[in-house]
Amino acid sequence: MQATSNGGNAGPARHPSAIDIHDCAHRIMLDFEIAIDELSAHSKLSTLQMGFLTDLLDQIRLDGLACGQAGDCPGRRFNGSPACLTTANAARLMSWRRHLEFAEMAGLDRPTLQGMFGHRSAMFIAMLDTATHEERVGDLAWHLARDIGLNEHDAATAALGACYHDIGKICIDRGLIDKPGALTADESSAVSLHTLHGASLLQHCDHPVAATVRLVVRHHHETMDGSGYPAGLSGQNIPIEARLCAVADIFDALISDRPYRAGLSTAQSWEIIERAQSKFDPEILKALKHRIDNPGEIR
Repeated sequence: MQATSNGGNAGPARHPSAIDIHDCAHRIMLDFEIAIDELSAHSKLSTLQMGFLTDLLDQIRLDGLACGQAGDCPGRRFNGSPACLTTANAARLMSWRRHLEFAEMAGLDRPTLQGMFGHRSAMFIAMLDTATHEERVGDLAWHLARDIGLNEHDAATAALGACYHDIGKICIDRGLIDKPGALTADESSAVSLHTLHGASLLQHCDHPVAATVRLVVRHHHETMDGSGYPAGLSGQNIPIEARLCAVADIFDALISDRPYRAGLSTAQSWEIIERAQSKFDPEILKALKHRIDNPGEIR
């Protein structure tokens, strides 16, 4: 497979300095040694973790790209240099441990999880900066879900959906995702399609958990007042899992550094959310405010 740029133009079939991934897979696995060792300490995750690592290696082999380095130098081909796949990037992969924990609690076995996401998981891992946001959103969605009374299974399902809520962005021009500053109206419209792209990626799997994850992916930008997208749903017509994701997503987006601004304080972020409270589930906002008012409960 040929590598493509954001513009979609095919690159050369093989970089002169590229090493065939089959001949250096052992090097990659050594780079992931720390992540593997720590994940292996969690016996419940032992089968799931290797499936995700296998997906990652398969994606590198198929695309000829160093997925582990994609967040730092998109499009660079693997050439055996330590700069391409580092232990630091292997450590980033460990952020996916939380995703696997949610899958376990939601009752997903490895074949089902791989059937839901397959190589798409590896592609999403490649968006390293986005992946850390996804992990935080999933974690906060889990806590908020438990705070409002969802049982462990349902909270884990909501959290898993939150972990993958932006998976459709793998179908969006990376230049738009990383653009510093405001998007044009046309660019915003293009990016908003990630909700539909993501839902489409998951439509082939009929597992009940997959169906809920698909709802989160599709509807996490809906708002209680009906002004959101893609369907303009309002109130209780928005799945509770998507409502949880919406609150966790906006809060993490506000407190996190962005290409065009530094992260806001917790107090500033809450003020912004409170001014737009008509867009969010009031019970979930109450749970978030409780966590803000109790230091140590926002993680």
